[in-house]
Order: sequence, then structure tokens, then C-alpha cells
Amino acid sequence: AIEAADAVVFVVDATVGATDTDEAVVKLLRRAGKPVVLCANKVDGPSAEADAAMLWSLGLGEPYPVSALHGRGTGDMLDAVLEALPEAPAQTFGAAIGGPRRIALIGRPNVGKSSLLNKVAGEERVVVNEMAGTTRDPVDELIELGGVTWKFVDTAGIRRRVHLQEGADYYASLRTAAAVEKAELAVILIDSSESISVQDQRIISMAVEAGRAIVVAYNKWDTLDEERRYYLEREIETELGQIQWAPRVNVSARTGRHMEKLVPAIETALTGWEATISPRKALSRPVGTRVSHPVS
Repeated sequence: AIEAADAVVFVVDATVGATDTDEAVVKLLRRAGKPVVLCANKVDGPSAEADAAMLWSLGLGEPYPVSALHGRGTGDMLDAVLEALPEAPAQTFGAAIGGPRRIALIGRPNVGKSSLLNKVAGEERVVVNEMAGTTRDPVDELIELGGVTWKFVDTAGIRRRVHLQEGADYYASLRTAAAVEKAELAVILIDSSESISVQDQRIISMAVEAGRAIVVAYNKWDTLDEERRYYLEREIETELGQIQWAPRVNVSARTGRHMEKLVPAIETALTGWEATISPRKALSRPVGTRVSHPVS
């Protein structure tokens, strides 16, 4: 986040003072060389401003006393932020859209999105943990496959309907939906070791309604026995009829099984998707695309 920013607002709890963690962040900020505005939070009244003054010791300049709870002092802090920002580059309008094609990885929590991204990249690019919800913000990674550079976006798992979520899950779902809107194709990961859920169907509907090209990846295929494979095929026929046209790959993000089939499936889906829209509307909201020959 520091590397991607033009300026940084460093928020410190004025009632606690500078901690060892704050000192470690200061070292990061100095190495980055970005403009920094020091925000001393929880200064709810004049009597607490002495606590803010103690933060001069961080060596980041004047601490701006702010109360995030009441809004006190935020105007002065924002003035400092605007002053710290560098000059914006000249704006251009009507420029052609270019760069790598964007592929969003979406699915329920702990379905293997981050593991798949790491396997495709051939290295540990993003954090993987057995605890669901490790990924909160969309993570963009440029990956070269088959001589082509793609931009893969690892997203937060969607647990339930957005309006029923709270806190971090709510905002993570909004950012996931935004990542799908910006992508050209969504790779929908489904845990093949578990029954296809209502949540899986809801995620599929989100991608279809966004008008993106779609590839369905059934992950953890290496864990299935013959009985589970039989019932999974029946579930796909009955539960996922709305996307029978979408290319399908059976993969294992853990072992790398059939990962070489992912790019051909993506190319097939994008070719069919583009056939339904004009080049000028490549990032608009097209209708769903039917592909007659799914990738098995």
C-alpha cells in the first residue's frame, strides 16, 4: 500500500503513545521516501493535545491531533495531506485501453484461490492459510503463461449475500464485486470435494450478471474418489445449468494437476466473449457468451 501511494497518512493512538510497532512502521516509511502526514488519533479534546505533542519523537514532523470518533481536527489534517501530495500528472481522455488482460479469481472462502494463484505463478506470491478469510483485498499479480502476460486478481471469498454481511466481510465483498467488474474474465473456483452450495450459485450469478467471460475450475480434484465424482457430475447437471456453456477445468491447486489446461480454457472463453461485443465496448457489460466446446 505504501509503494502504491502518492502520500501516506500514518495514524497513531495518541493515548497510548509511540509503540515499538509504530517505530517499525516509521522505518518502512523512511525507506519508501513517500510524503507522510502524522495523524495523532483519539485526541477528543484540548486536554489530550499534550499526548499528541509527544509524537514529535517519531521524527515525522508535526503530529496533527484528530478525533476520528467526533471529526475534531480532521480539516487541518486534510489540508496537510493536500499539501503533501505531489502534482498530479496531466489527465488524458479517450486513450486506448491496453495492458495485460485481467482475470479475477472468485469463489467461496478457503476454496483455494490464493493457492491457485501461487501455483500458476510458480512461487509464493500471496499468503495461504487453512483459516478462511486470509485474503481481504484484491491482490493483482502479473504472470506470464504461454508467452502471454496476464493480470490475475486474487479476491476475498464471498460468504453470503453482501447486504447480510458486517464489518470487514462486507467491504471485502464489495471490493471483490468491483474486481469482477474491472476484469474481462472470472475464473470461478468451486471446491469439488464438497456439495455445490447456494453460495457457489450466487457467486456464479454475480459473474454472469456482470457480463464477464467465465471459466469454472473445480479445485481439489485430486481428493475425489469415484463415488464423489459421480455425484459431482450430477450436481453440475442439476445445479449449474445456467453456465453449461462455460469452459471447465478439473484442477488441483495443491499438486498442480491440469494447470496447463487453465490458459486454453481462458483463451476459449475470451474468444467467445469477444465475439458478442464490439472492440470499442470490450470493458462494458456484455451479455453472457455461449461456448460450444467446453474444455474437459
